[in-house]
Amino acid sequence: MMGRTHAAFGVFTVLFTGTVIGLSFYEHELNMISIGLALLASLLPDMDMGGATLSKGFGIVKAEFIEKIWFVLLGILLVVGYLSFQNTPIFHGIIFMIVLGVVMSKAFAKKGFRTLRYMTHGIVGFLCILGAYYYEHYPLAWIGLVLLLLLFSTHRGMSHSLLFLGLVIFATHQITTFYDYSNYSIIVGAGVASHLFSDMATKQGVSLLWPLKKRFRFPLYIKTGGKMENLLFVILSILTIRLGLML
Repeated sequence: MMGRTHAAFGVFTVLFTGTVIGLSFYEHELNMISIGLALLASLLPDMDMGGATLSKGFGIVKAEFIEKIWFVLLGILLVVGYLSFQNTPIFHGIIFMIVLGVVMSKAFAKKGFRTLRYMTHGIVGFLCILGAYYYEHYPLAWIGLVLLLLLFSTHRGMSHSLLFLGLVIFATHQITTFYDYSNYSIIVGAGVASHLFSDMATKQGVSLLWPLKKRFRFPLYIKTGGKMENLLFVILSILTIRLGLML
């Protein structure tokens, strides 16, 4: 499903779960930390794909900017080639390379963006682990571990499994306990679980029992980005707002 649907379903699931089991989401007003964590958790599993909402945050340079830099380099190549190799076979080869570069510019920019995103993603993960031990804030290593696992996960593989759900719940518990915060592990767990549940309503399904390759989905499923998902998003948004006003 699309990110906005996951976000709406995640917040609704967290609010509903809190209402049923009696979690305190607010003190005189809605606790926005809980809502923020619900949104983050509901989108977290899709960080295994480059186009996901959270994944794009690691793209320190946008694809459009990379394409502009690429055109500048092609322009420099054209000027240098004209001044140095005019009326030679080499210049003809340079022209061919420039034309090919222009045609492939968008594909090159996308690949460059993905490469930089993966590098940044991995560096942040390693820095979290190194920083956790250097500054003796050991639970932060869990954040680095989760980031690195997401980097190597195939789409709807490990990140969409019960194993990953348990890991995220445990990591959240460890972090909140270490810093003596409120225990948000149930909130984060409900957010991630909502993502797995909603993706089971799509044709591709999810690998709940990863590393087993079997995919699980509901007998009736909807098309990602289709009319039924758009209708579902509207319904979830309305229900979430109504439930939030009741708290």
